[in-house]
Amino acid sequence: MSEVALTFPYAATLVAPLRASSEKGGLLDYMQLWAGQATGLARPMPAEELTRMLAAEALTRL
Repeated sequence: MSEVALTFPYAATLVAPLRASSEKGGLLDYMQLWAGQATGLARPMPAEELTRMLAAEALTRL
């Protein structure tokens, strides 16, 4: 992380025009994708595997 980067929420206001343009074009290039505080609990896996795992867990709860 760069020490010159602005902290939340100040950086968001500077990239707002880029984000709006990116969203209109259907691109993720300048969208803010927040990960939250529990990123250390994440495990790398393919999207298909994650989707199947979430579906299986949901079915066990129903």
